[in-house]
Amino acid sequence: MNKIFTAILLMINFYTYSENWENHWIKGLEEAKKENSALAEEQLSLAIKLVEEKSDFTHPYLYIARGNAYIQQKKYMEALSDFNKALAFKELILNDQLKSLMGRMSAYYSLGENDKAEADCTEVKKLSGGTVQMMTFEDKMIIRNLPEDAFFRSVIAESLVAYKMCQSKSDIQIIDSDTWVIPKAQ
Repeated sequence: MNKIFTAILLMINFYTYSENWENHWIKGLEEAKKENSALAEEQLSLAIKLVEEKSDFTHPYLYIARGNAYIQQKKYMEALSDFNKALAFKELILNDQLKSLMGRMSAYYSLGENDKAEADCTEVKKLSGGTVQMMTFEDKMIIRNLPEDAFFRSVIAESLVAYKMCQSKSDIQIIDSDTWVIPKAQ
């Protein structure tokens, strides 16, 4: 009888520890890539729950990914919450800072909170050395003076698509080396 009880406890223990946040995170990213934002949100929420249960607050990219899923579903308040959580991390890497700020900026614009969106735009400019100029118009956004840094440009282009400011990278019209025109997504 003790052997059966021990075996059951071991199985429960194994199941508890076999469910790890990484698997849910990966599944969430896969679903996001397929544009299944509700399934992405579900998987990323499970990953976040498991991480938070362990008081492991070293994964800001989980909040950024779920913020993206919220943006896709037009759940802008939830997206803001996740981007704010990511931005609260003390040692946030540049890539994650840019993604969080661009995501939050998109959510603010979508909610009509243009002053807050402009403040995030100013932060993006600071991260770029203060040279970037972003102007929004009714039907387009123009970005000028992007640094020559390929990494920075790549993050900005990916963020514009991820946050539905345009449909795809091919929508970004590169007029010259420092001027991009992005038609607003329909």
